[in-house]
Amino acid sequence: MMFFVSSICLSHLVERRTQMALLKEAGIPIGRMLFIPKQEGMSKDDLIIEANGQYKLTEMADRFVIKNDECCRSILVKVRTKD
Repeated sequence: MMFFVSSICLSHLVERRTQMALLKEAGIPIGRMLFIPKQEGMSKDDLIIEANGQYKLTEMADRFVIKNDECCRSILVKVRTKD
């Protein structure tokens, strides 16, 4: 089975991904946290988080905290901002 995708669609996807700013990309060990400084006017709804495991996101006055919520393994996390 073959699928064909036009180059217009692919260029649109590539363009859209580059518009989102990558804030941080990191591995979070078991029971540890990742701290992301909060920029002015930013809320947790403005973040896009890609992770290969479970995590908890907490918003504080000056930072966001992403905690590894897996019981037995580290996770990889990419944090981006929405447009």
